[in-house]
Amino acid sequence: MTEFDKCTCVKVNKEKMDLIKAKGLNLQDLLDKAMDDELQFKEVSHVDKKIEDLSLEIKKLEDERNECIRDFEKKMDTIMKNFMEFKSREEEYYNKHIHYLKLELEYLKRHNEK
Repeated sequence: MTEFDKCTCVKVNKEKMDLIKAKGLNLQDLLDKAMDDELQFKEVSHVDKKIEDLSLEIKKLEDERNECIRDFEKKMDTIMKNFMEFKSREEEYYNKHIHYLKLELEYLKRHNEK
């Protein structure tokens, strides 16, 4: 008999449950068999193929994830570079404007004293 790890509550049709009990069947075994059938875990060769397929799928998804992350990082670097350039231009614009106003202020102060 299979060892079970999880306990859960399942609603079943009362008439079907009575038939299962009358036939001497175990509901737990029937559920386990139904899950194996649904997941296609019946044959050992099929399980080996399933293991191989899952391993390949995991590898494929990991590669896709890593490529996506690299692509995202490239885009982030480009965006940050553009923001830094924009910041530099803004700073330069304000510095020039401030410098001009300071020169104008100094000029006016000098000529106002005379």
